[in-house]
Amino acid sequence: MSIRKYLQVFVLCFFALSTGAYAQRITDSGFGTIAFIKSDGTIQDSGFKVIGHFKENGTIQDSSFRVIGHADGIPMKWAVWYFFFRD
Repeated sequence: MSIRKYLQVFVLCFFALSTGAYAQRITDSGFGTIAFIKSDGTIQDSGFKVIGHFKENGTIQDSSFRVIGHADGIPMKWAVWYFFFRD
């Protein structure tokens, strides 16, 4: 296999891992982490306590799985900030 093929495989693996292998972060103005949104939609605060859930259909649930709102078509980070951190 040529070096070019190895490089293509490496880049493909890098992008595959970087898009879904870790949680999204919500940060404050000083870039301190406020929350994490895991790939399964679980929302955790900075202490890794589960505070809610974001479903694929846009349903927002609290930590007890009670529906607290809907955010279909809105970026996940924005919806999480609005429902959990805007106070």
